[in-house]
Amino acid sequence: MAAAERRAFAHKINRTVAAEVRKQVSRERSGSPHSSRRCSSSLGVPLTEVVEPLDFEDVLLSRPPDVEPGPLRDLVEFPADDLELLLQPRECRTTEPGIPEDGKMDAQVRAAVEMYTEDWIIAHRRYQHLSAAYNPITTETQRERQKGLTRQVFEQDTSGDERSGPEDSDDPRHSSGSLDDTPRSSGASGIFDLRNLAADSLLPSLLERVAPEDVDRRNEALRRQHRPRALLALYPAPDEDEAVERCNRPEPPREHFGQRILVKCLSLKFEIEIEPIFGILALYDVREKKKISENFYFDLNSDSMKGLLRAHITHPAISTLARSAIFSVTYPSPDIFLVIKLEKVLQQGDISECCEPYMVMKEVDTAKNKEKLEKLRLAAEQFCTRLGRYRMPFAWTAVHLANIVSSAGQPDRDSDSEGERRPAWTDRRRRGPQDRTSSGDDACSFSGFRPATLTVTNFFKQEAERLSDEDLFKFLADMRRPTSLLRRLRPVTAQLKIDISPAPENPHFCLSPELLHVKPYPDPRGRPTKEILEFPAREVYAPHTSYRSLLYVYPHSLNFSSRQGSVRNLTVRVQYMAGEDPSQALPVIFGKSSCSEFTREAFTPVVYHNKSPEFYEEFKLRLPACVTENHHLLFTFYHVSCQPRPGTALETPVGFTWMPLLHHGRLRTGPFCLPVSVDQPPPSYSVLTPDVALPGMRWVDGHKGVFSVELTAVSSVHPQDPHLDKFFTLVHVLEEGAFPFRLKDAVLSEGTVEQELRASLAALRLASPEPLVAFSHHVLDKLVRLVVRPPVIGGQIVNLGRGAFEAMAHVVSLVHRSLEGAQDTRGHCPLLAAYVYYAFRLPGTEPSLPGGAPPVTVQPATLARGPGRPASLYLARSKSISSSNPDLAVAPGSVDDEVSRILASKGIDRSHSWVNAAYAPGGSKAVLRRAPPYCGADPRQAIDRSSSRTSSCLESSSSSPPTTQLRPTVQKLLHEELALQWVVSGSAVREAVLQHAWFFFQLMVKSMTLHLLLGQKLDTPRKLRFPGRFLDDIAALVGSVGLEVITRVHKHAELGNHAEAAQCMVHAAALVAEYLALLEDSRHLPVGCVSFQNISSNVLEESAISDDILSPDEEGFCSGKHFTEMGLVGLLEQAAVYFTMGGLYEAVNEVYKTLIPILEAHRDYKKLAAVHGKLQEAFTKIMHQSSGWERVFGTYFRVGFYGTRFGDLDEQEFVYKEPSITKLAEISHRLEEFYTERFGEDVVEIIKDSNPVDKTKLDPQKAYIQITYVEPHFDTYELKDRVTYFDRNYGLRTFLFCTPFTPDGRAHGELPEQHKRKTLLSTAHAFPYIKTRIRVCHREETVLTPVEVAIEDMQKKTRELAFATEQDPPDAKMLQMVLQGSVGPTVNQGPLEVAQVFLAEIPEDPKLFRHHNKLRLCFKDFCKKCEDALRKNKALIGPDQKEYHRELERNYSRLREALQPLLTQRLPQLLAPNTAGLRNSLNRASFRKTDL
Repeated sequence: MAAAERRAFAHKINRTVAAEVRKQVSRERSGSPHSSRRCSSSLGVPLTEVVEPLDFEDVLLSRPPDVEPGPLRDLVEFPADDLELLLQPRECRTTEPGIPEDGKMDAQVRAAVEMYTEDWIIAHRRYQHLSAAYNPITTETQRERQKGLTRQVFEQDTSGDERSGPEDSDDPRHSSGSLDDTPRSSGASGIFDLRNLAADSLLPSLLERVAPEDVDRRNEALRRQHRPRALLALYPAPDEDEAVERCNRPEPPREHFGQRILVKCLSLKFEIEIEPIFGILALYDVREKKKISENFYFDLNSDSMKGLLRAHITHPAISTLARSAIFSVTYPSPDIFLVIKLEKVLQQGDISECCEPYMVMKEVDTAKNKEKLEKLRLAAEQFCTRLGRYRMPFAWTAVHLANIVSSAGQPDRDSDSEGERRPAWTDRRRRGPQDRTSSGDDACSFSGFRPATLTVTNFFKQEAERLSDEDLFKFLADMRRPTSLLRRLRPVTAQLKIDISPAPENPHFCLSPELLHVKPYPDPRGRPTKEILEFPAREVYAPHTSYRSLLYVYPHSLNFSSRQGSVRNLTVRVQYMAGEDPSQALPVIFGKSSCSEFTREAFTPVVYHNKSPEFYEEFKLRLPACVTENHHLLFTFYHVSCQPRPGTALETPVGFTWMPLLHHGRLRTGPFCLPVSVDQPPPSYSVLTPDVALPGMRWVDGHKGVFSVELTAVSSVHPQDPHLDKFFTLVHVLEEGAFPFRLKDAVLSEGTVEQELRASLAALRLASPEPLVAFSHHVLDKLVRLVVRPPVIGGQIVNLGRGAFEAMAHVVSLVHRSLEGAQDTRGHCPLLAAYVYYAFRLPGTEPSLPGGAPPVTVQPATLARGPGRPASLYLARSKSISSSNPDLAVAPGSVDDEVSRILASKGIDRSHSWVNAAYAPGGSKAVLRRAPPYCGADPRQAIDRSSSRTSSCLESSSSSPPTTQLRPTVQKLLHEELALQWVVSGSAVREAVLQHAWFFFQLMVKSMTLHLLLGQKLDTPRKLRFPGRFLDDIAALVGSVGLEVITRVHKHAELGNHAEAAQCMVHAAALVAEYLALLEDSRHLPVGCVSFQNISSNVLEESAISDDILSPDEEGFCSGKHFTEMGLVGLLEQAAVYFTMGGLYEAVNEVYKTLIPILEAHRDYKKLAAVHGKLQEAFTKIMHQSSGWERVFGTYFRVGFYGTRFGDLDEQEFVYKEPSITKLAEISHRLEEFYTERFGEDVVEIIKDSNPVDKTKLDPQKAYIQITYVEPHFDTYELKDRVTYFDRNYGLRTFLFCTPFTPDGRAHGELPEQHKRKTLLSTAHAFPYIKTRIRVCHREETVLTPVEVAIEDMQKKTRELAFATEQDPPDAKMLQMVLQGSVGPTVNQGPLEVAQVFLAEIPEDPKLFRHHNKLRLCFKDFCKKCEDALRKNKALIGPDQKEYHRELERNYSRLREALQPLLTQRLPQLLAPNTAGLRNSLNRASFRKTDL
């Protein structure tokens, strides 16, 4: 009876779908009470009918806002104050802005100053923090929220013992009743008797008459008492593996810093003190053979020694008195040295003579050498007085930083070290296939060691013939392994005491490289610490965030061997000249130590009596804000007379040369070998280079280059890339309207600049990655400006939207590729995300014409735009007759009747309400609007107002004073143009955009947000906020994405690529799931693309943008048949079919895991039965093919492209997935044939080997392809999870190929000389993918020594034996084949020969003990596996093979006897065990790089 009642009760439950309930509610709310009562009797909706979701905005618009009573009203309304525009001040590290003073600045500097000083503009959502995506509910946050809650205790939670005291425990009235006496179903199921409980207190106002409003008000107040602040957030935290997207606000762009080291120079003491000594610190990387920091100059002399130079130094600037410096190291390495160089005042005699007293005299012999010391002091005083402005090399030493770090040890976790600082772009690395930092022998970190105080005593005398950096690197390499070269250097006895420690987070009294005060700087009179600018050993991909314009000049050598006359004590004077008059030398050269802050001239140290000196000097200059064609570096060569003679000057000029700083408008940098003139340069020399043979001038050595010098710029103004320089130059010329102008050797006018600008846009893809990333904000801003505000040239509007959009796609792709290792969990590039969030803004007003020129008459013919098009316009039509495409112009009058009806009925404003620079700091916040279109009965008036985008975009500011005429401008809306250009773009550009679609979507969203906020359109209904043509473009865009995926499916299916076809269907399903998740949160539907991660990790790239601005309910959006639940079901079913056809039965199971809940929700039992039947078939096939050999999933090849003919593919590597058992010759022939048809005969050449390609040896007119067979690679611990054959062939990102080589260049040689290069490739996506070719995003090479090669070979043989022995069912033929190869006596370079070569003698180097021992263990394991294999073979053979088996046993016995003495040797010692962690094929940090 009870069961029947429950069934009857269940029948009364209404199971109507939620969508119909909402629709019914809206009818009842909007209709009369009588009609609602009539309709409430039955809903009558079949359960299997697919009901479209209710349009929430239509419901809100159809009823007044005060219909919903009570506190639930807030839940049905959009918060009016959700969106706000924030101007966040840009972080400035220094107390001074550091920008050039007001004055003459060229356009490039002015643009840089504006960018580095403007505030961030942030479209902020006030309630975003309430979203679980931005503020996830985790176990930790739950604990924090629950700490403040009061514990609630109810009566039935309290036992009788707790309620009664000890004095009444015997009282029967208070005794607890039995559990059996209490009815189970009653509320009195406690252990106490309800009849004996005390009564509750009375409610005095229970029977009083109170107004319902007062009751509600009192109840609401009571509910709010002691209410937790985040009530709904107290819901239990979801499982960690639940598929919930995590979104983080990007970090604002900051100046890049590596690991920072603080070096304090405490004291410098010699055995004798006779003259001032000056020090120089710098970091050098021996492996990279590069100086990785600028110089730091310090002066530790006593006041008495400084007094010797009082004639040359009067009042030294406090910035030159620094004795501590902070060095930055982006790429820590065990090969970094802190090099210390000492200089002294120039004196007569070579370096050996001047160093002799410091080598032979001791402090204990001061009394004995008193007269000699006095004589030396007197001579030093004379030299300081006369030659105090000149220096000479003295001594040097180096500190190996790796020794300091390793000996100092590691600090506690809570130490204040740089390692806990917020990382820069290149430091923020996601653990994945892009993380390829090296460890092991190469692991080194300068961020977490304990401070160390060093006393350096081993100084070496400088060698006059070995002052170059090349010689220094040789010496530093010998310091790690002392050789005779270093022992030949004579030591100088000295004691330099320094402190080395990790730099604090915010050091006080710190100066930037530009000598600006870094916050906090409490007292400007304090002795400062200098930040030393880093020259990273390798590329650093970080955007510029502050103004910096420094130039470094490095004189290398001078050859005056053919110069006649007394030219022996040579020095080079460097001056920065703004003109040719001597008074025009600018004070822009940074001072060294104990001198003025900036000087007008600087000298190199003098090498005594050397006509061909080498230099190690570094001159640091501050570039002026405006560098002109007359600015140049003037080098004057002097002979210095060390001994005063009557009639002889102190310095005699013996040569001149110069270097113009601009070359075709670009900053001139790089190495140069300049000729030197004997005569002074003639007038107007500064605009020419010294390579020009000026008439009447005499040159040293017949006008040959005799002076080697190098210029290096560290600038956030000058890109130093030809493609970026040309682009910025053209854009700035167009902005200023300065025609004609010179570009290289050509003079461009208004008629020719358009072609050059289009070519410059196309050439941006060829820019070098490092400067492109550094100037990415500049480039993107300029491209956005070209899209939104087309330039006006010669009175004509030049539409560059398509070219700018294509350039933007390539720039984003290059930036993303350069920062592959810094992606977040969603695969987004943080640099690009930060640009959109912080830096992007709508372009401001156009600058006025120079000289108050009259406005230019604009001809809008080039931008004629047709009217809006209907929402039913398909993609194919949009490409051919799209009226949204300015490049595919349609006559303004050609408007069809359908468009007329749409415009008349909807009254859509087709004009572009454009925004001035109101959002900039100090802006007026004024928004210019055009008059709304006519919405009356006659549609033609509305059409006339809105038929052309140009007519609605051409505006000139009427608010300007009459005397100031602004250039006419064309203002478009960026989000509309991006959608338009995306729709009409070609296949190549579309491919690039789709790879990084998230960036363009976020850019569009912010543009839409700014448009709504600045245009004050948030009060407008959401459907009317954007014009119909924009919605058409979005609809066409969505349709094109789906069409492209479906098209790719058909292509893959035709080619038999079933796995790739299935992946296309999965990606399409993920895209549909993202859309459906925006519509409604249904339990049976996937929450988005994250639900498909078990099928493929690649689907995260289909993550959709949020519906902040763009509602998914907009008409025409995602309106295809696939964007429904049934469409999702169809896509999943098709994916399962393709997976089945490809033999990927395990993936079929994952697809049906997503599909089954949908079918269950729809009660589609017929399909459920079919699905479970297919699952049974799939599992059966998996069981019958458990070994995996029955199905081969694919063969993989690495393909590298080399040559400029390939364009963007030049020097790019890809992994190709080919059909199973594809041979190398097959893919080589196919690719060669394909590219031969493209490039022509005798152009394509296949590189036959897999060695590293040297591009300098390739013919630039040819296209080279290198093809190598690769195999999937996994680490040992990964194989524990990848158990089955399917697991080891699905979700592949890492591939390996090996290249054998010998030191003499041969591929193969004898065992002692056989090396192996293992190359590890990581792809941007996992195989299988929607494409059969995936780009290699990272590669790492590891070189194995001969003994390591032997270890790998023995491990491979052992694995083969184990596999053949444990195979089920057993294969006797394979087992005997492997056994014969292992124990057979005729095997070349077999196990016995390997043991005799590497185990016969114990290695001399203790570092090789580990390899020696590991090889011995490998042989022991090998012998055990041989015994197991022999036992297995004995059980398998028949009588006819017994003799063969006995022969195998005899061979094994002989092998074991020969190995016995080699395996029983005892090593003297073993190195400490390696504590490195487990290696991960997705984290190649454990591979050791080895240089031969």
